[in-house]
Formats: sequence, structure tokens, C-alpha cells
Amino acid sequence: MQLLEQDILPIQTPTRHFLQRPIGSRANQIRLPGIDRPIAHSSIIRLMGFGNYTWVYLAEPAKPVLITQTLKWFENQLADFVRVHKSEMINPLFVQSITNPNNATLEVCLTNGYIARISRRRIQGVINKLALANRPFNPQ
Repeated sequence: MQLLEQDILPIQTPTRHFLQRPIGSRANQIRLPGIDRPIAHSSIIRLMGFGNYTWVYLAEPAKPVLITQTLKWFENQLADFVRVHKSEMINPLFVQSITNPNNATLEVCLTNGYIARISRRRIQGVINKLALANRPFNPQ
């Protein structure tokens, strides 16, 4: 039996899911599953992890969006965001102040009134990253 050219199927390279692609030509946007258009980093206030899902709190819609990605994935995609807790990341653009309610804890107050408690093991890293984002540490 002789194989002809039309009998041989071309080798197909596996297609990559859109989430595995780099963010794209615009470095300040991210594509989220379930949302048609890319979202600007500046419109994301905070992210809250919930197992293998993440709640994305945006500035414009009042309701958060549930995304089927882990917080670790978002940490890799959103390098300018700050991981303040095992289950929470914040956008330093929305940080209003850092408070020190007692000697053991620090809290970040966001512009929308939300208060995020900083994990004790992440305090120094959060302070350093906020200082790089021009958000100085002023305990009140």
C-alpha cells in the first residue's frame, strides 16, 4: 500500500488556551475568563481567593466577578499588585492608608472603605512593595 500526499494529515500543534498567552501588547490589561474584553489593571481594586476560584472586585461594577483561576495565577499575571494575605491581593493604586490598630497587626485601608488585614509574615514585604509603588508607610 502506497501513501499519497493527500492521505497524510498535517501535524497539528496543540492550541493554547487564551489564559496561557502573555497578557498581550498592552501590559496594563488582563484577559479574564467569562469577560469579553480585557480589563485594565487600574480598574481592579482587589482580589480575594476562594479555593480554586478568585473574586475580582472591580471599580466600575458594584458586584464582584467570580473567576475560575487561583490567586497564585493572578499573582503571576499582576506583578504590580500586593499579596497582603494568603487569600487576598490589593491594587496599590487604591491604597488610602496603612493603620496600626495594635502592635501585632497592620491593616491597609482602600479608597472604597475596605480594610484588609496584612498577614504578620507578609508585613515587611507589603511595606517594601508599597514603598516602591510610592505609597509610604504612615502608621496612624
